[in-house]
Amino acid sequence: MRTAVIAPNQNARIRYRVPPNHTIEFDVKADHGVKTYIMRPEGLELFDSGAKTFKYYGGFQDPPRRHHNQELILPFDGHWYLVIVNPSNHTVEVEYEVSF
Repeated sequence: MRTAVIAPNQNARIRYRVPPNHTIEFDVKADHGVKTYIMRPEGLELFDSGAKTFKYYGGFQDPPRRHHNQELILPFDGHWYLVIVNPSNHTVEVEYEVSF
């Protein structure tokens, strides 16, 4: 598993290419509750601009949780992002793994 340290009210974003079979699985473990999103580049642009609505294809948002695990089929080609959001006022350490 890879590790990331996410500052308060910040996020980590990891870019991947959609695999040929379009199936991905991710596992995220954090020492405090975080939110996760699976997004295309266009959704990430909206997210970054502060839009309240943007398209995402998976993940867990509310309530923030310490463990996220999901397998899903992406209905598109190209690149996708695993976005891990720290909504708290303290630093969070996160371990994450993505498999195809």
